[in-house]
Amino acid sequence: MNDPLRRGALTRALALVAFAFAAAPALAADPACESTYGQAVAAGQQAAARHANSSFVDYAGADAGSLIREINAEDPRTDWTADYILALDIGAPYVLVTIVADGCVAHTAPATRAEWRAILERALGAPL
Repeated sequence: MNDPLRRGALTRALALVAFAFAAAPALAADPACESTYGQAVAAGQQAAARHANSSFVDYAGADAGSLIREINAEDPRTDWTADYILALDIGAPYVLVTIVADGCVAHTAPATRAEWRAILERALGAPL
């Protein structure tokens, strides 16, 4: 990876993921959660506001249910539940996907844009 623009985008994506994991315990107001749904939404909205051409989407209800079924079907297979699925795209090679269950952030992971687009299309019939 000698292209400095690609290296920079990957560095930003990995820094965002590291922030999500490292900052969550410090931000938690609910002792049962490392990070709450409200905190995750606020952080996602702030991150999207700081980056041009970015997006933050909060999927709930039937959309979250359809998405979690598709995520669970991906290898490695899981049996996660979700009340909300948050997707943050700051234009990096990866989309940060956060799964919220019972008011708490349960899982956060990067997905390539192609992976996320495929999951969205299968679950909701909608592109990224």
